[in-house]
Amino acid sequence: MLPRLGQLTLQGPSAAAGSRCFIGVDLGTSKSGYTYALGNEASQIKTPPTWTSRDQTGAPKTDTALLYKVLPGGHWQLDCWGKAATEKYIELADPRCFRLIKGSQFKLALSEDSASLPPEFQLPYDCPFTSEQLITRMLTCLREHATNYLSTNAGLRLDSTDMYYCLSVPAGWSDAAKDVMRRSAHAAGMTLRADCRPNSSSSSSSSRSGFNGATLDTVRGSIGSRDQWEGCGSEASFASEASYMDDVGGAVVLVHEQEAAALTACCDPLKALAADLKAVPGDVWVVLDAGGGTVDIAMHKIEKGTTEKTAHLSEVRRSLCLLNGSTMLDQRAEEMLFRPLFGDRPDEYERWRREEHQDYITQMKSWESEKIHFDGSNDCVIPLTYTFNYALQQCVPRENLPPRGRLNVSAQQMKSLVFDPVIDPIVQNLWGVLSKPRSSNGSSGANVLVMAGGFGSSRYLLQRVKSMCGPWLGREPVTPGDANKAVVLGNTIHLQHPDTISARCSRYTYGVNVLRAPEPCCQQHGSLCKDSKGGVHCSTHFRPLIRVGEVVRVGEFAGPLSVHPAPGCKTASVDVWVTPERDARHTTEAGMRMLGTVKMDVRKAARKKWGLTVGRQSSKDYPIDLYFDFGAGDMQVRALDRTNNTEVCTTVVFCADTAAGGPVALPAA
Repeated sequence: MLPRLGQLTLQGPSAAAGSRCFIGVDLGTSKSGYTYALGNEASQIKTPPTWTSRDQTGAPKTDTALLYKVLPGGHWQLDCWGKAATEKYIELADPRCFRLIKGSQFKLALSEDSASLPPEFQLPYDCPFTSEQLITRMLTCLREHATNYLSTNAGLRLDSTDMYYCLSVPAGWSDAAKDVMRRSAHAAGMTLRADCRPNSSSSSSSSRSGFNGATLDTVRGSIGSRDQWEGCGSEASFASEASYMDDVGGAVVLVHEQEAAALTACCDPLKALAADLKAVPGDVWVVLDAGGGTVDIAMHKIEKGTTEKTAHLSEVRRSLCLLNGSTMLDQRAEEMLFRPLFGDRPDEYERWRREEHQDYITQMKSWESEKIHFDGSNDCVIPLTYTFNYALQQCVPRENLPPRGRLNVSAQQMKSLVFDPVIDPIVQNLWGVLSKPRSSNGSSGANVLVMAGGFGSSRYLLQRVKSMCGPWLGREPVTPGDANKAVVLGNTIHLQHPDTISARCSRYTYGVNVLRAPEPCCQQHGSLCKDSKGGVHCSTHFRPLIRVGEVVRVGEFAGPLSVHPAPGCKTASVDVWVTPERDARHTTEAGMRMLGTVKMDVRKAARKKWGLTVGRQSSKDYPIDLYFDFGAGDMQVRALDRTNNTEVCTTVVFCADTAAGGPVALPAA
């Protein structure tokens, strides 16, 4: 008999218990938290019982929020964070000297669609920090809370315990955005030993350049060498690149959010799933991870491991990442419910929101309560704050005022004005994933649909999913216990079993674990070998940005090369492969054809201020031209079909130059 999910052992090397601590961190758009484990079993994962807030006892997460006090001279000083920050700001008698920064204002800045976000998702005009620095500060708060709690309540000796951290990121983030999370984690002190803090003396002076400048400048030298951090005080503590390079490969791991949710469902550490739900190798599971900012949809196949009770996950096709999280419902509520109350004076709503920011947050909390409990059939009654009612009375005729200071919204209005515009794209994309025949066997649908994330527990979203996608599912959608914990629990599970994810089809690959372990015979640095299925592996990797033997898609990779070159090394090589499958895994498979190898002089490329194009590389077997563009640390590859001059679906494998004996890097110009 096949084991129940809760008894399933994940494939991959287990970490030794005792001298290691695993901490899974989920920096969410709305809520953040962590879980930890001192052993290698999913049942040993625990959530801290309290947070630094009055009403947070037993809550799985705290608010992603930072409260700063503005000092004379315009300097910002961190006052508190999390739920405590939100509560304190609401109760301040004079909030003019304080700024409450929410996660939606700095985390969503990493999305490629950030330019289209409304003003409420932007940082205040007078904020002296970049999004990266605010992420670093929030991660620092989470790390300090975790280490303090573990040393005080769990008896952990920080000076003799190796600390490992796993951060979850949306699959649709760019390489540069994932790089921000790694850099921020290291700057936040997430190192193997808790007492090994980043060396602030190695920080470079810097100015507030844009996000792109901050994330793409990772050539040799100190991080921040483009002067990104000037005048930002203690927030600007960054380690030298040597320290960053040495530690990031070991202490910090990134995992895609929907992968973490899938791991939680597979292991069921909360013992919350039905007893008849079994893990059957060959079954297909779809994960819908709907959080505050993004919604990830992924399809995984359960693969049989080396023994009867082991398994691992293999992504069937490329995951989707939608900017349709629950914060978009908040935006719709403002646009369609609150602002229209002011009639032809919408400027008065903006004035009220700006001048009565405390009441604005209280008003949105009242809306939050209705949002959580809406199931598509219940009418909603939203209490309006005193200052909101007063502002309405100044510019709206009495007969148009909401009765008794409450906004009454019918279920139909709530669906059409607020929920459906946000949920429709989610359900339609989920339907597309489920209904599309898989390239492996032509079948469609899924055995299990896992709904995770705070928004994933929405009753109305569940109703819409069941209504539209039910025929493609083998059973009712399942939630692995508390949907808010699904990702953060999976982060720690991923640390315990780092090779559980055996194949990915994600759009971006930066910073995620090695896809498959190298073959035993593949021990020489830079050498490649094939497994029994024709997959190519390598014993080393470009750390921490590109892993040797990893496959990425042409036109979708634009990341920096930043590793220490071997002595005397001047060249690097790129092996180029092509595949007819749009959803081919990020491993070289039997159906791929190698087009050839391109050699490059990295030192010559680095000396070019605006980049260097390495000739046109053509294939004898395919009408494809390949273009390689190099900047000061960046590499971009494009493949064009000569017959119609359009980009084609081609993959590339980045390999170390075997003649040099190891990885290479673009040196400083």
